[in-house]
Amino acid sequence: MTNANLAGQQWTSNGSPYIVDRDLFLYDPGRWEVGPGVEVLVSAIDRAASGSDSNRIAIVLNSDARLHGTPQQPIIFRALSNDVPSTWSGLHYVGGVFGHLSASNVFISRAVNGIYLFHPRWYLTAIDRVTVATNDVGIRFDYGDAVLNRVNAFNNSTGFFSYAYGTVPALRQCLIHDNTHDGIVMGGEDSGADFEFNTIHRNGGAGLRAIGGYWTPTSVRVRGCVIVSNSFGIRLDGTQVTNLAINFCNVFGNSISNYLNVAPETNCISAESKLLPDLRLRPGSPCIDLAFPSYDHSDFAGYPRAVDDPATPNRGEVGWDGTFYAWISDIGAYEFQPLRIQSVRLAGANIVITFNSQPDEEYELQVSDDFQSWTANPPVLRGSGEFMSLTNSVASATIARFHRIALRGQFTNP
Repeated sequence: MTNANLAGQQWTSNGSPYIVDRDLFLYDPGRWEVGPGVEVLVSAIDRAASGSDSNRIAIVLNSDARLHGTPQQPIIFRALSNDVPSTWSGLHYVGGVFGHLSASNVFISRAVNGIYLFHPRWYLTAIDRVTVATNDVGIRFDYGDAVLNRVNAFNNSTGFFSYAYGTVPALRQCLIHDNTHDGIVMGGEDSGADFEFNTIHRNGGAGLRAIGGYWTPTSVRVRGCVIVSNSFGIRLDGTQVTNLAINFCNVFGNSISNYLNVAPETNCISAESKLLPDLRLRPGSPCIDLAFPSYDHSDFAGYPRAVDDPATPNRGEVGWDGTFYAWISDIGAYEFQPLRIQSVRLAGANIVITFNSQPDEEYELQVSDDFQSWTANPPVLRGSGEFMSLTNSVASATIARFHRIALRGQFTNP
């Protein structure tokens, strides 16, 4: 690209891929819009040799940036030579008075910092459904406050890093997993953080590492998180950390220690989470109905939160009257979706039943004439995590027959 000024530009899939060979800048009052299906390929050589790192390219945003992909057509930022790590500096968002960043369904890889947030403001920053993978740091956050929702950070050196004065990030319903070192590092002078409903899994260092400031305290609140299979679960380094509050979490199976220099509240558990390969909860997970009401009405996958599991008694947070809330959320980024029939329809002589599924679980349709004796009706389907359908296509299929979907001893209502 020869025009380093992004102001007024609209990038669409018709012009994709966009090859970037120098630093790009968006200054106030300009706007830069990137649409679904756009791929941005960043060169390893900064031909202009400009910016804070003359050897690497950065995309610096100091005005109105709107990066909106879709689940089917995400926006992709990656290195031109995709096998070279730390090829470029990343997306650098400089907030404050003028900066506005809105990003959804965006994938960023092979950068030093996938996204570097400097001085963001919560009312000017909307990050939802962003994936950062194979970067040095997935997301770096310095000074300011913002909410990051449904971020997937994996295969980075560190998933999320923040250590600066006056930093107040919030991570909600994020997957932080399979990073080489720590999943989350949080610290700094006079800083604080909220981590809610995250699943932090199989990071090489600590799942969450809190570091106190040298002179002023750091405050960290961890609620409703699954923190499992890391080297350390939650690790506290330094003494200037006050109010490291850990509530309604499941911290379990971390190889060196679940907790280092910190203790959880009594409402936390330490038990096998029963996670599926994609980190959703299996039926019977102890994380189901064990947290507290959520302000978010959908989980990492976009399914409803909270959903009551009839097979699990409500526990978790207690209401003002001393009883458990009826809409208790599950621990972790995913809300367990109990097996249920979504619809039943006739297709000629066939009965088609649509139901919700969990990835890699096996489902079968069972039929009965008397509601007592049930017979499996092939085939067996492997779950996708989406709605699926099974069909009773035998000649005797009528609306008067009883039908149900079976999953390893769990059944829908006929």
